[in-house]
Amino acid sequence: MLQALLGLIHMGAAGLLLGPVLAGLCASSLLAQPAPQGGWERLWHQPLARLKAMAARHRDFPIYNTPHAFVGALQDTLTLLLITAWAGDAAAGFWALSLRYLKAPATLLGGALSQALYPLLLQTHSASQARTLVRRSMLTLAALAIPLAALLLLWGPALFTTLFGDQWGDAGTLARGLSLYIALHFIASPLSVVTLAWRAQAWALRLALVGQLVFFAGLGLGLYWGGLEGAAWGVSASMLGYFAYYFWALAHWRNIPHESFT
Repeated sequence: MLQALLGLIHMGAAGLLLGPVLAGLCASSLLAQPAPQGGWERLWHQPLARLKAMAARHRDFPIYNTPHAFVGALQDTLTLLLITAWAGDAAAGFWALSLRYLKAPATLLGGALSQALYPLLLQTHSASQARTLVRRSMLTLAALAIPLAALLLLWGPALFTTLFGDQWGDAGTLARGLSLYIALHFIASPLSVVTLAWRAQAWALRLALVGQLVFFAGLGLGLYWGGLEGAAWGVSASMLGYFAYYFWALAHWRNIPHESFT
């Protein structure tokens, strides 16, 4: 919304940069507030030993999740730089528009579903129950993702032309090629909390780094053989194996910590 508002007042590229920065600062200011019971005063009166123990208990979050988040952001940036260098500014614009709107449902629904899934995982009573919950979540997400992928595959160009105009028809062609990748990302996005609940952030970070290599291999080979549309199909094809392993690993995870059970 901030980006749209800044665009209406003709801020240009500065508005595109300033919008998410301001939104992130606003969200951070809200998240930084302590619980309503006691507020900041209660926080300052916590014993230092208790704060250190809490920080040690949850040290995996800043150690592994922070670089994991930067790796994800770096992928988007490097992708646009690579496409711009290979195919020009217009191609990068088509790619950015396609992914921006195609990933929006995964971002919105993924955030809501992950917030519901995380406490459910912590309330399980055994490893088998936790795995069953994860498998059921995968099937539910797949039931939502398959129609989305079919819609993009069959009518992607027509949808973008209708919504954004004839000049954005190429973005719809990209949407068709990226349909499988978008569906897989839609399923995987809410499942990110599983590795948090099971204290597997280190494994998730290592796998994400492998995923970066797989993603750029598909992107580069696709650009070389088929241009921008080939890059879309290349990403979908290469990430199929990566996500298949990710889903299989979570569905059969054995090292579920006992402290995660209620």
